[in-house]
Amino acid sequence: MRYCRKLLILTMLAAATVLSLAAGAASARNFSTSETRFFDIWDSELELSKTDLSIVFSNGATLRCKLTLEGRFQERTIPKILNAQIQEITGASIASCNERTTILAETLPWRVNYGGFTGRLPEITGLIANIINFGIKTEIFGATCLVRTTTTEPFVAIFQRFRRESTESIRADETRTISTGAFCSLGATARFQGLGLIRRTLTGGSLVMTLI
Repeated sequence: MRYCRKLLILTMLAAATVLSLAAGAASARNFSTSETRFFDIWDSELELSKTDLSIVFSNGATLRCKLTLEGRFQERTIPKILNAQIQEITGASIASCNERTTILAETLPWRVNYGGFTGRLPEITGLIANIINFGIKTEIFGATCLVRTTTTEPFVAIFQRFRRESTESIRADETRTISTGAFCSLGATARFQGLGLIRRTLTGGSLVMTLI
């Protein structure tokens, strides 16, 4: 009888622990950011581990540029709601491209929607951001090409190192492709590549993102 009681108590404690952990994970419904403004910078000269941004076309051409995006979060608290707007890109500059390329300034500001997260609760490793209306004009193989992103085919970027420490990297999701048929005489698809740096200002400063 005493053994059965002990077994029952241990079982109840184990069940309570599981429920507690589940409740803790379920309650983590939002993200928090330490800053409202930020800079996303793809520039291989800033750090050895970082790269320029590449746009790889299905016809074999590759565009490489240094890209800087300036933006702001809508709020310091970011709800995990798919397709909700979380950021706005207010400025963009591009330089040192291997092909003649310019930003389509008339497309700014660019909307950034929440696209989910990487990892598993409560150990989230990244926040997925979908950049919509990203627009550049370039010349590939002598042909003029407009690269534009949409709600259904966004420029997908992932904020990485997502723990209780500085979030210092942003990675272009190279598994996602966009169609350039409507904007590019090449009729090719394209995908983004590159590991960039996140800063609070152009000269430095860390951005801290946490799960709450």
